[in-house]
Amino acid sequence: MTEKATVVVLHGWGMSSFVTRYWCRQLRLAEFEPAEFAYHSLTRTLDANVDRLADHIRALPTKQTVHLVGHSLGGIMIMQCLANHRFDNLGRVVMVGTPFQGSAPAVRLKTTRIGHFLLGKTIVQWQGVQAKDMPKDLEVGTIAGTSPIGMGRLIGRLEHPHDGTVSVKETHVPFAKDHIVMPVTHSEMLVSKPVSQQMIRFLQTGGFDKQP
Repeated sequence: MTEKATVVVLHGWGMSSFVTRYWCRQLRLAEFEPAEFAYHSLTRTLDANVDRLADHIRALPTKQTVHLVGHSLGGIMIMQCLANHRFDNLGRVVMVGTPFQGSAPAVRLKTTRIGHFLLGKTIVQWQGVQAKDMPKDLEVGTIAGTSPIGMGRLIGRLEHPHDGTVSVKETHVPFAKDHIVMPVTHSEMLVSKPVSQQMIRFLQTGGFDKQP
Protein backbone atom coordinates (compact mmCIF):
# COMPACT_ATOMS: atom_id res chain seq x y z
CA MET A 1 0.00 0.00 0.00
CA THR A 2 1.43 3.36 -1.04
CA GLU A 3 2.13 5.76 1.82
CA LYS A 4 0.14 9.00 1.68
CA ALA A 5 1.82 12.39 1.47
CA THR A 6 1.73 14.23 4.81
CA VAL A 7 0.32 17.73 5.27
CA VAL A 8 1.43 19.65 8.37
CA VAL A 9 -1.45 21.96 9.32
CA LEU A 10 -1.00 25.12 11.43
CA HIS A 11 -3.66 27.25 13.11
CA GLY A 12 -3.52 31.02 13.48
CA TRP A 13 -3.01 33.60 16.23
CA GLY A 14 -4.50 32.81 19.65
CA MET A 15 -6.08 29.58 18.40
CA SER A 16 -5.53 25.84 18.86
CA SER A 17 -5.35 22.93 16.46
CA PHE A 18 -9.05 22.31 17.10
CA VAL A 19 -9.93 25.03 14.55
CA THR A 20 -8.17 23.14 11.73
CA ARG A 21 -10.12 19.90 12.22
CA TYR A 22 -12.33 20.56 9.19
CA TRP A 23 -9.30 21.05 6.96
CA CYS A 24 -7.82 17.82 8.29
CA ARG A 25 -11.02 15.92 7.54
CA GLN A 26 -11.07 17.23 3.97
CA LEU A 27 -7.37 16.38 3.53
CA ARG A 28 -8.02 12.78 4.62
CA LEU A 29 -10.86 12.52 2.11
CA ALA A 30 -8.39 13.67 -0.55
CA GLU A 31 -5.95 10.88 0.42
CA PHE A 32 -3.50 13.03 2.37
CA GLU A 33 -2.29 12.35 5.90
CA PRO A 34 -2.75 15.53 8.01
CA ALA A 35 -0.42 16.22 10.93
CA GLU A 36 -1.64 19.09 13.10
CA PHE A 37 0.93 21.32 14.77
CA ALA A 38 -0.15 23.32 17.81
CA TYR A 39 1.89 26.22 19.14
CA HIS A 40 1.60 29.01 21.72
CA SER A 41 1.43 32.29 19.83
CA LEU A 42 1.00 34.43 22.95
CA THR A 43 3.68 33.08 25.27
CA ARG A 44 6.43 31.85 22.93
CA THR A 45 8.52 33.84 20.45
CA LEU A 46 8.41 33.30 16.72
CA ASP A 47 11.90 31.77 16.74
CA ALA A 48 11.01 29.34 19.55
CA ASN A 49 7.84 28.23 17.80
CA VAL A 50 9.63 27.91 14.45
CA ASP A 51 12.30 25.66 15.97
CA ARG A 52 9.57 23.46 17.46
CA LEU A 53 7.86 23.31 14.07
CA ALA A 54 11.11 22.22 12.42
CA ASP A 55 11.53 19.46 15.04
CA HIS A 56 7.93 18.39 14.44
CA ILE A 57 8.51 18.09 10.67
CA ARG A 58 11.75 16.16 11.07
CA ALA A 59 10.15 13.77 13.57
CA LEU A 60 7.35 12.74 11.20
CA PRO A 61 7.47 8.98 10.54
CA THR A 62 7.46 9.33 6.77
CA LYS A 63 9.83 9.36 3.82
CA GLN A 64 7.11 10.73 1.56
CA THR A 65 6.55 14.35 0.60
CA VAL A 66 5.61 16.73 3.42
CA HIS A 67 3.39 19.68 2.46
CA LEU A 68 2.69 22.65 4.75
CA VAL A 69 -0.59 24.54 5.19
CA GLY A 70 -1.13 27.51 7.52
CA HIS A 71 -3.99 29.81 8.40
CA SER A 72 -3.11 33.45 9.13
CA LEU A 73 -0.16 33.49 11.57
CA GLY A 74 0.36 29.81 10.77
CA GLY A 75 1.52 30.83 7.30
CA ILE A 76 4.03 33.25 8.79
CA MET A 77 5.34 30.42 10.97
CA ILE A 78 5.84 28.31 7.86
CA MET A 79 7.69 31.05 5.97
CA GLN A 80 10.03 31.76 8.88
CA CYS A 81 10.62 28.04 9.37
CA LEU A 82 11.59 27.56 5.72
CA ALA A 83 13.93 30.56 5.93
CA ASN A 84 15.68 29.09 8.97
CA HIS A 85 15.61 25.34 8.22
CA ARG A 86 15.93 22.96 5.28
CA PHE A 87 14.02 19.70 4.71
CA ASP A 88 14.83 16.92 2.24
CA ASN A 89 11.22 15.91 1.49
CA LEU A 90 9.54 19.32 1.38
CA GLY A 91 6.51 19.60 -0.88
CA ARG A 92 4.16 22.51 -1.53
CA VAL A 93 2.98 25.31 0.78
CA VAL A 94 -0.45 26.93 1.02
CA MET A 95 -0.98 30.07 3.10
CA VAL A 96 -4.60 31.00 3.83
CA GLY A 97 -5.35 34.55 4.96
CA THR A 98 -1.71 35.08 5.92
CA PRO A 99 -0.57 38.74 6.38
CA PHE A 100 2.82 38.17 4.78
CA GLN A 101 3.21 41.92 4.22
CA GLY A 102 2.27 42.73 7.82
CA SER A 103 -1.07 43.27 9.54
CA ALA A 104 -2.63 46.73 9.88
CA PRO A 105 -4.54 45.78 13.08
CA ALA A 106 -1.34 44.35 14.58
CA VAL A 107 0.62 47.49 13.72
CA ARG A 108 -2.10 49.58 15.34
CA LEU A 109 -2.16 47.44 18.49
CA LYS A 110 1.63 47.62 18.85
CA THR A 111 1.33 51.37 19.36
CA THR A 112 -0.93 50.92 22.40
CA ARG A 113 0.11 50.25 25.97
CA ILE A 114 -1.44 46.79 26.12
CA GLY A 115 -0.86 45.96 22.45
CA HIS A 116 2.20 43.76 22.97
CA PHE A 117 0.39 41.84 25.69
CA LEU A 118 -2.66 41.26 23.50
CA LEU A 119 -0.67 40.29 20.42
CA GLY A 120 1.68 37.93 22.23
CA LYS A 121 5.32 37.19 21.50
CA THR A 122 5.10 35.42 18.15
CA ILE A 123 3.48 37.94 15.83
CA VAL A 124 5.41 41.01 17.04
CA GLN A 125 8.71 39.36 16.06
CA TRP A 126 7.79 38.93 12.37
CA GLN A 127 10.01 41.03 10.11
CA GLY A 128 9.38 39.21 6.84
CA VAL A 129 11.55 36.98 4.65
CA GLN A 130 12.90 37.33 1.13
CA ALA A 131 12.86 34.97 -1.83
CA LYS A 132 16.60 34.34 -1.45
CA ASP A 133 15.93 32.92 2.02
CA MET A 134 13.54 30.29 0.66
CA PRO A 135 14.36 26.78 -0.57
CA LYS A 136 15.06 26.57 -4.29
CA ASP A 137 12.00 25.81 -6.46
CA LEU A 138 9.60 26.21 -3.53
CA GLU A 139 5.95 26.17 -4.68
CA VAL A 140 3.78 28.54 -2.63
CA GLY A 141 0.08 29.24 -3.09
CA THR A 142 -1.83 31.96 -1.25
CA ILE A 143 -5.56 32.32 -0.60
CA ALA A 144 -7.13 35.66 0.39
CA GLY A 145 -10.67 36.54 1.47
CA THR A 146 -12.89 39.47 0.50
CA SER A 147 -15.89 39.23 2.86
CA PRO A 148 -15.23 42.29 5.10
CA ILE A 149 -16.67 41.04 8.39
CA GLY A 150 -14.41 40.84 11.43
CA MET A 151 -12.91 42.61 14.45
CA GLY A 152 -9.74 43.56 12.59
CA ARG A 153 -11.48 46.36 10.70
CA LEU A 154 -12.36 48.00 14.04
CA ILE A 155 -8.74 48.01 15.21
CA GLY A 156 -6.75 48.99 12.13
CA ARG A 157 -7.52 50.77 8.89
CA LEU A 158 -7.78 47.80 6.55
CA GLU A 159 -7.35 48.50 2.87
CA HIS A 160 -10.16 47.19 0.70
CA PRO A 161 -10.69 44.46 -0.30
CA HIS A 162 -10.18 42.52 2.94
CA ASP A 163 -11.54 39.58 4.92
CA GLY A 164 -12.36 41.52 8.10
CA THR A 165 -8.89 40.92 9.54
CA VAL A 166 -6.34 40.85 6.71
CA SER A 167 -6.40 42.83 3.46
CA VAL A 168 -5.82 41.11 0.13
CA LYS A 169 -2.77 43.33 -0.39
CA GLU A 170 -1.25 42.07 2.88
CA THR A 171 -1.45 38.47 1.65
CA HIS A 172 0.75 39.21 -1.38
CA VAL A 173 3.87 37.03 -1.54
CA PRO A 174 6.29 38.14 -4.30
CA PHE A 175 7.62 34.63 -4.87
CA ALA A 176 4.27 32.80 -4.73
CA LYS A 177 3.49 30.51 -7.65
CA ASP A 178 -0.26 31.16 -7.56
CA HIS A 179 -2.81 33.32 -5.74
CA ILE A 180 -6.59 33.22 -5.49
CA VAL A 181 -9.16 35.53 -3.91
CA MET A 182 -12.37 34.07 -2.47
CA PRO A 183 -15.57 35.61 -0.98
CA VAL A 184 -15.01 34.48 2.62
CA THR A 185 -14.16 36.06 5.98
CA HIS A 186 -10.92 35.40 7.83
CA SER A 187 -12.54 32.89 10.19
CA GLU A 188 -14.82 31.38 7.55
CA MET A 189 -11.75 30.14 5.68
CA LEU A 190 -11.38 27.39 8.27
CA VAL A 191 -14.80 25.87 7.58
CA SER A 192 -15.31 26.74 3.91
CA LYS A 193 -15.48 23.74 1.59
CA PRO A 194 -14.50 25.82 -1.48
CA VAL A 195 -11.41 27.07 0.39
CA SER A 196 -10.40 23.56 1.42
CA GLN A 197 -10.95 22.36 -2.16
CA GLN A 198 -8.67 25.08 -3.52
CA MET A 199 -6.07 24.26 -0.86
CA ILE A 200 -6.15 20.60 -1.86
CA ARG A 201 -6.05 21.50 -5.55
CA PHE A 202 -2.81 23.41 -5.06
CA LEU A 203 -1.25 20.59 -3.02
CA GLN A 204 -2.13 18.15 -5.80
CA THR A 205 -1.22 20.21 -8.86
CA GLY A 206 0.76 23.30 -7.85
CA GLY A 207 -2.03 25.65 -8.94
CA PHE A 208 -5.53 26.81 -8.03
CA ASP A 209 -8.69 26.15 -10.04
CA LYS A 210 -9.53 29.52 -11.60
CA GLN A 211 -12.51 28.22 -13.62
CA PRO A 212 -15.87 29.91 -12.76
